[in-house]
Amino acid sequence: MGINIDIRHMRVVLAVLDNGGYTAAAGKLYVSQSSISRTIQEVESSLGVALFRRTTRSVGLTPEGERFVAVARTIVAQFEKGLNHFSGYLAGRSGSVRLATVSSVASTLLPDILSRFCQQRPEVEVSIQDGFSEEILAQVSGGDVDFAVTALHRTPPDLQSETLATDRFVCIFRPDHRFAAMAQVTWADLQDEPIIAFDQKSSIHLQLHELAQKLGISPKALLHVREVNAIGGLVSAGIGVTILPSLLLPTVQFVSLDYKVVRSPVLERKICLVYDALRPLARPALDLMDALRDARDHHMRLPPEARWSKRQGRRAVATPGAGASGRAGTRA
Repeated sequence: MGINIDIRHMRVVLAVLDNGGYTAAAGKLYVSQSSISRTIQEVESSLGVALFRRTTRSVGLTPEGERFVAVARTIVAQFEKGLNHFSGYLAGRSGSVRLATVSSVASTLLPDILSRFCQQRPEVEVSIQDGFSEEILAQVSGGDVDFAVTALHRTPPDLQSETLATDRFVCIFRPDHRFAAMAQVTWADLQDEPIIAFDQKSSIHLQLHELAQKLGISPKALLHVREVNAIGGLVSAGIGVTILPSLLLPTVQFVSLDYKVVRSPVLERKICLVYDALRPLARPALDLMDALRDARDHHMRLPPEARWSKRQGRRAVATPGAGASGRAGTRA
């Protein structure tokens, strides 16, 4: 027959040793001395050895007791550590969050929010997956991430979305470009203009392509580039202009560029919190979603031509229980 000892037994043995006897252990554990004696007898009977050398004045360990206490301390410490971690997980103080987002959000909208969140919950591990919008939505649908913050043109039927912020599409160009002297830039002005375009898989490209078809214009895309830093460098070299959402303006500040909102019409983009309402989420994920919703209340600044949206009614989620022109950077 195997040894039948549980955490309660180990706690009592350690209490007797650490408090110097049965009476003191009983007071520490708020039980009777007879209960302590009975528990020690159960342990020794199960083990088949004596753990303590008893005298009228003290209680000492036998050699077998010393080995048992070493094992018991390790097990009890690990057990308590596990319970503390689980308690923190339930309270949202520990655990992990898997978030998917697009580069324009990851580099501009998220940093301040995540900094505040991580300071308040240092034991929560936040993992960020970035990619194109369609890739991100697939990750949410497939359960690979807890939720996403992404540019959203249309909400997939199996997901829920809440608009957090909106930004405008702006034309970015060199300060010596003809657009700098114009009162405004319209989509028609881009008809024969060389364009450094964003990757064709991106939501930016898809939204611009849809508008161009409606307006009956076909801007000349010289290059399609995935990284916005590369786009900024190419525009700065005079190869062409680019059309980007205003949230990306801070990412091209390493070069001297101007920008204007493209008009007739002004095209806006929605930045949304996207999630599967039927998927249970742990407390850390729910808390980070709330932090994103609450960001506007903390007056977190956004780049020019971007603004926080009005708060929407919070939807149920399963639980386990400024101006038309400006500067995109400083002149060198």
